[in-house]
Amino acid sequence: MLKKLLTAATIAAMPVVAHAADIATKAPPRFAPAPVAYNWTGFYIGANAGYGLGNVVIDDKDCNISCSSQTLSPNGFTAGGTIGYNWQFGSTVLGIEGDWNWIDAKKTIDDPVWPSQHRAEIKSFGTVRARAGLALDRTLLYLTGGVGFVNQNVHAIITEPCTSQCGFSKSDTKAGLAVGAGAEFALSGPWTAKAEYLYINVPADNSIPDVLPNFTSDQYNVKTDLHVVRAGLNYRFWSN
Repeated sequence: MLKKLLTAATIAAMPVVAHAADIATKAPPRFAPAPVAYNWTGFYIGANAGYGLGNVVIDDKDCNISCSSQTLSPNGFTAGGTIGYNWQFGSTVLGIEGDWNWIDAKKTIDDPVWPSQHRAEIKSFGTVRARAGLALDRTLLYLTGGVGFVNQNVHAIITEPCTSQCGFSKSDTKAGLAVGAGAEFALSGPWTAKAEYLYINVPADNSIPDVLPNFTSDQYNVKTDLHVVRAGLNYRFWSN
């Protein structure tokens, strides 16, 4: 009887042993590969749009006609294009970027002391800047700085005590400092989106003479600041 029980137990255990042996010979499960981090290195172009807040100071610093000093705030919408290149080193991203933008920013005021009118119009601006940022996979936080250019038309027309109009009118493009900060986000495919703040400071132009010959020694100076808040969409010419 004992022999029969041992034989039956052995036969019953055989499928379990065979299944265990089969499990032991099977390869361990394969894990999915880790996702590749986003690569910011490469060339890109883009477009941007936003709003510009200007601050233009016109000062008759020699006071030969008046001691008028007026501050104008020409504000308006802006849109333009961007071109740039990034280099990524670990989580550090360095780059260079240039842009040129149209802006509709005009302001005219009357002088409360002298019978005169002051007008400032910022027509366009551009920058050439370096960028340095921290890459958090598909998000890039960055600071930027370089050279800014502002094209503007500024004039001050004084009608009295001149027998004809006197003052000045000047249209040119001046260079200054451009600094800012922003965040860029990788979208699907080759597209990225960004939000950015820029500040452009144009040093004072201290050598603008009066247009009336009798007052050529009268000198004006003009100083311009521009704050820009904008959003952009970039297309990159590389793939991860």
